[in-house]
Amino acid sequence: LLRDFFNSYMNNCYPNFSNEQLATTLGDYYPQSVIAVVEDTLDSFQAIFKGTLEDYYLNSLFIFLATIATRKHRGKELIVDYELSGRESIELLSNYYLAVEINERFNEKLGIQFTTREIDYISYQLFMHKVELNINNKYLEDMFCSHITDFIARIGKSVGLDLSQDQNLYDALMCHMIPMIYRIKSNIDIENPILNEVKSNYPVLFNLTWFHLNDLAKKFDITFSENEVSFITIHLQVAIEKASSKGYVVIVCETGLLTSELLVSRIRKNLPASVELNVIPLSKLGQEDVEAADFIISAIALDNIGKPYIKVSPVVTDEELKEVYDHYLKYSESEFVRFNHSKRKRMEFISGLIDPAQIHIEKGLKTKEECIEYLVHNLGSANYVCQDFKDDIYNREALGSTYLASGVSFPHAMSDNVKKSALPVLILPEGVFWNGHLVYLVMMLAIKEANANQIIEDLPILYERVLNDQFVAKVTKLTDAEDVQKMLLS
Repeated sequence: LLRDFFNSYMNNCYPNFSNEQLATTLGDYYPQSVIAVVEDTLDSFQAIFKGTLEDYYLNSLFIFLATIATRKHRGKELIVDYELSGRESIELLSNYYLAVEINERFNEKLGIQFTTREIDYISYQLFMHKVELNINNKYLEDMFCSHITDFIARIGKSVGLDLSQDQNLYDALMCHMIPMIYRIKSNIDIENPILNEVKSNYPVLFNLTWFHLNDLAKKFDITFSENEVSFITIHLQVAIEKASSKGYVVIVCETGLLTSELLVSRIRKNLPASVELNVIPLSKLGQEDVEAADFIISAIALDNIGKPYIKVSPVVTDEELKEVYDHYLKYSESEFVRFNHSKRKRMEFISGLIDPAQIHIEKGLKTKEECIEYLVHNLGSANYVCQDFKDDIYNREALGSTYLASGVSFPHAMSDNVKKSALPVLILPEGVFWNGHLVYLVMMLAIKEANANQIIEDLPILYERVLNDQFVAKVTKLTDAEDVQKMLLS
């Protein structure tokens, strides 16, 4: 309301008003210290805005930032009439790092701290104010261009999407990664308030990002924290969602047009508008239709369809609608579905690392540390790694938990202490707590640098196979190493 009031007041009293006039007027109502910090913040950000932000958006953003900073400065919480609605709103987080930077500046200069939800809201407002980033320093762009272009190409190859033409992704990474590298060199780490959400929602992309950042880490002699990796993951996820299909669902009916229209109408209201629904009579349902669908909804029983499907009543019940949405999350929206653009369905290199001699089923291990010591000791005894490899694993663990999801952990390291790449597997039938998560399957990646690219290319396939509750439940019941190997490679 205050923003609307000041916008209206300024337009009526000072047509075509300047940013300086706005700051002077707001200074009569808001603390001068707040006005000065907002003015300085927006001035410094102008250099990375893509093009010149229109006066209307710039002035509106100025009023918004001055208003929320003043409320916090006076000890009042913000009234946030906005809820970030999970994965579908990932694009609204495209400026999330900038929102975190605003929080850091306001905290340093005004002593105020925004909550995670308030930072979400600032990010949303930046998006709504048409803020897009671009690097305007030709010297720095030339210096980092090849590194970032190569990073985008390698990520794109891993996820099976061509991201090389996404100018917004290139600009966002250029604006983010240049100051990030210098910040890391100065031992400054910025906390990402939604780190755990990023790791939980996008475990595969988070891990792939960390692996692909290894080249940059070596070139610039830096170590990425999981906070930094999660910020980069957000940029990549925005690009992946733009480049990915949003879902395709086949609805099978008999011949009743009226019934099928009613069915589609009910289902359409419960799924995102981006999901394509295709109604096909049973008599015309072909194998191509089945293969193209993420999943199938049918009002009649289907036998041996070879695709996840839900049988619903002609007038879909609320309970059935909930099941439809659950299928959408699992088969259309899941991270693995987005990575299925890749034509590679078989592990070319990692399959050769899964050796029954390095598959262990142990009930006696009680802690994360015991598991690491056990696996490293066995790798050393088999002459895969040097003694110092244990330090490499613990150094990686110190940067952030290697727990992924579904009771699976992937401790890993790539170093000169690896004589030969290996992937030992540890089954823990009774489970072990790993940074607060109960883990039943541990796969330790010892990566020899010469094999890094081959291993990274296979990782999405391996992750898709093992990051599954049903898979973990089945594999932990096995008692023979060769059976575990077969299940991992099947």
